[in-house]
Amino acid sequence: MAEHNAASHAIPFGEMVDGENEHPDFVVRSADNGHRLIGIEHFQVDAGGHRKHGANQSQYKVLENEMTKMQRKFAADGSFDSALKSFSALLGEYQRVHFDCGLDNFVQVLEKTLHNHLNKLESYRHTVEDLAAQEHSTYGGLALFIETRSDFSDLFLNAPHTAARRCEQGELPMFAEILSLLREAAGSVDWILLSSGTTITDKMTSARVLDCSHDGKDWGIRPYAHYLCQMHKPPVGGGAWSHEWDLPAGTVHMTYPRNERLYTRKKFSREVKAEFCRAIDSMERDEPFAATLGVQMFVERFGEYLLKNKTKGRPLTVGVADRLLGFAK
Repeated sequence: MAEHNAASHAIPFGEMVDGENEHPDFVVRSADNGHRLIGIEHFQVDAGGHRKHGANQSQYKVLENEMTKMQRKFAADGSFDSALKSFSALLGEYQRVHFDCGLDNFVQVLEKTLHNHLNKLESYRHTVEDLAAQEHSTYGGLALFIETRSDFSDLFLNAPHTAARRCEQGELPMFAEILSLLREAAGSVDWILLSSGTTITDKMTSARVLDCSHDGKDWGIRPYAHYLCQMHKPPVGGGAWSHEWDLPAGTVHMTYPRNERLYTRKKFSREVKAEFCRAIDSMERDEPFAATLGVQMFVERFGEYLLKNKTKGRPLTVGVADRLLGFAK
């Protein structure tokens, strides 16, 4: 996620006044003259969120805790073989969580958590106003600090007139669904502080401050479309079914758990082609988009040719693409 500061004026956050409150988490003075108090509510979002015992718990956080325990155990007894076995098991569990918790999960967790905090804004506002009265200050607004943790490193990011690149671990592409939720929140708060970071190691990779004075209409962010066809899933108990698919741009290895509904070769090829055609339409409209490996391979092999030969302004279909590429008459 590229750094972007959409504030139309200097960031007004100064020294902390109160960090003991639960609602909101922090209250700080304005940086200009210190007479305004600003409330900041902080929460974390990742795709591994799920409910356990009535509360949200991140599967990535569970894995992070297991990693910490493993490191401490290795530091204590120095057993390399034991640490290697533990790490292998942890890596396998991470792969399972990673493929189960994709973009849809991330958006669902963000929407649920965001709405939960938006429903409490009136309480946050009253807290800051009461504290401002005690401090002989004035109410200066509310900010949401959204700390995201993600791993979309299996996606390729394509931007107009720029070479495609692999999404970095911890990078959060600004997908349309995410941007829509942030703009919804912008109508109720004054600032949004958005950071992104890695999942298990919890390393912050970028941060931005979004000024909400115009409900997010002036942020100047172009959202990424996404064309995703899941290439593989990690094996689980009971063995796995594996196969190699020969695509025009090379061979792709895929593994499926036996208890999963398996793609046929024909169905998989059709789904990749369908997403690929939509990606070509995005290229024609100069839209940024993210793609999984199978889609990206088609884009890099045939994208420019189809873009040049398709009917301008008309959505590309699989049948037309096959005819243009000589796969069908």
